Amino acid sequence: MPNLVTANLNGCTSLHMGCIPYDGENGTDFSSGTVGATPCSSLSVSEISALSASLRSEGAALTELELQGTVLGSKGASMLAAGLKDHSKLTSLSVASCRLGGSGLQSLLRELPSSLMQLDLRHNYIDDDGAKVIASTLKAAARRLNRLDIGWNGVGARGARALAEALRMNPELTDLSLSWNAVKDRGAKALGDALSYNHKLTTLNLDHNAIKDAGAAAIAKGLKDNSVMRNVEIAHNGVSLAMQQKVREALLMIPKPVEKVTTPPSDEDSDEIEEISFDEDEEEPSPSSKHDEL
Repeated sequence: MPNLVTANLNGCTSLHMGCIPYDGENGTDFSSGTVGATPCSSLSVSEISALSASLRSEGAALTELELQGTVLGSKGASMLAAGLKDHSKLTSLSVASCRLGGSGLQSLLRELPSSLMQLDLRHNYIDDDGAKVIASTLKAAARRLNRLDIGWNGVGARGARALAEALRMNPELTDLSLSWNAVKDRGAKALGDALSYNHKLTTLNLDHNAIKDAGAAAIAKGLKDNSVMRNVEIAHNGVSLAMQQKVREALLMIPKPVEKVTTPPSDEDSDEIEEISFDEDEEEPSPSSKHDEL
């Protein structure tokens, strides 16, 4: 793992903690562009402090920071947040499996740079309270965030309702993943209702959420009033094949985008329609799992 205390990160645009091995016994200059490191279990306080200081330095150029699997905890998240606050170049941040917890999540979200477009928060034990904090962030003005992954976080119906409320007013988010949570039917109903009002989100992943037909029916209903959704994932839930078909049909009813194309030399406009494809239905699920792919 890179020694962040002695490393020179000026000019580095992409830092991946847990990718490829690097060779450096002493201070290492990473100004070539992208840094990869061997998988790590934690960062020391001094290393997190050094990383935070690098993000605040005048020569900081990081646009992508990957810390997946690096144990930060609430204290480390707070220290990292101090460096992120004024770093206006960062567009992608992954802190998946960093054991942020509720307080760490709050510290991080409070200082997210407005430039950030992609955020990976998977597997951080944030539950419904954390989802509510995320919802507040999505409601905030001056956010460019368009991809958000909060899978594997124990988010239930209460958290899903908070996120659904945020989706009603968020003008930027296009891709939301809530896979491997427990929103169940009540959470799915709230999200389905939000789809009637949200006209920006194009991808919604609800795989592995203990959703049954009632929840899927609410999603289908919301899709009928939606004009932009292109992909809804509800695989590995307790949704019947018949209800899967209704969701698919509702998705197909959404008007496809039409682009005007000018073709020289006639300058005539023609309509180019984007295709939407779906996976074929799987066989009837076993009674023990009731898992189906959509």
